[in-house]
Amino acid sequence: DIYVDIKNEFQNQQDHQRNCKIYYKIYLKCNNFEDKGYTTAEIDMIGAEAAALTHGHELGYIPAAMLVHIIHLLSHHSNMSVLDAVENAKKAMRALFPHAEHINRLIKLTDTAIKLSKNNEINDLDAIYELGEGWVAEETLAIAIFCSIK
Repeated sequence: DIYVDIKNEFQNQQDHQRNCKIYYKIYLKCNNFEDKGYTTAEIDMIGAEAAALTHGHELGYIPAAMLVHIIHLLSHHSNMSVLDAVENAKKAMRALFPHAEHINRLIKLTDTAIKLSKNNEINDLDAIYELGEGWVAEETLAIAIFCSIK
């Protein structure tokens, strides 16, 4: 029924707008963490803990911490490249989660994203498929890193 389709699409747009507003508010709050005396590691952990509320597996919350780390660096250091921020984030995640069982998978996938972003002989879509389908956090982050560096 067309009415149901239109209603669902309208609801999806409203949900998207609400989510964008929520993410923007979170971004504004996170950007002020340094003013409150939080260290970068503490800010990363806040990102991990927020993700862990709905994604309890370490490959759900560690990529969230890594993304927070990258965004934090890029938003506070105008001379930093995405690649430098990613390399810094890899080291920070190893330090923050030294006993994580799956940290090597995240780092390896991140390294693959970096390598593929520098390879001009592979089609971008094929490179993305090599990183995964984006159904899980580590694949989604790797795809975002690939696209950002490319």
